[in-house]
Amino acid sequence: PGIQEYKYSGIVTLPARCVDWVISWSYCCRNCDLTTMVVAQPCVTGANPGMYVAATLNNLYYDDNNAPTFVNNPIAFVCLGQEFTYNHGVVDPDGDSLVYTLVNPMQNSTDSVPFVSGYSATNPITSSPALTLDPSSGDIHMTPTQQEVGIMSVLVEEYRDGLLVGSVIRDMAIYVRPCNNILPTASGINGSEIRDTSICPGT
Repeated sequence: PGIQEYKYSGIVTLPARCVDWVISWSYCCRNCDLTTMVVAQPCVTGANPGMYVAATLNNLYYDDNNAPTFVNNPIAFVCLGQEFTYNHGVVDPDGDSLVYTLVNPMQNSTDSVPFVSGYSATNPITSSPALTLDPSSGDIHMTPTQQEVGIMSVLVEEYRDGLLVGSVIRDMAIYVRPCNNILPTASGINGSEIRDTSICPGT
């Protein structure tokens, strides 16, 4: 599939200090590639559920905060039947503690997308074992067992001194395709099955 990226930027001057600023963005309609969401029949992009993402900011206690930055693109191409780990590559310039959670992808500020039966926020694609998310590292681990295109949303919350400073939601697509790809393997030491050893310094 072809992928387009748009970047929006601007400066907003907040009129006051508040614990619950919400900065959001919405888009009319998701595309027809998605197979885990209920789409219009026949599929017409302009008739599908929309997309809504939001970030929050608590600037009452902290005047200076940088939101977590995502280094990796929000789309994953995964090989059918192969173990795969996706990491968002999140960097927080302030060194805040980050917590990751799978949440419902939203179509507007109040309604989540309608998943096809059997799929959900915590089960966005068919995987065996089931897809997991590490709440500390944000690693998403899966072994997809069905060719499909799924969507998921990950909430990243940032804490400082035990206080929630802000959050951001990443909405992303997962493309599962047959790859005919053989993963590389590593033998043990000198071609053996032994994978560890003890040596003395200087030898």
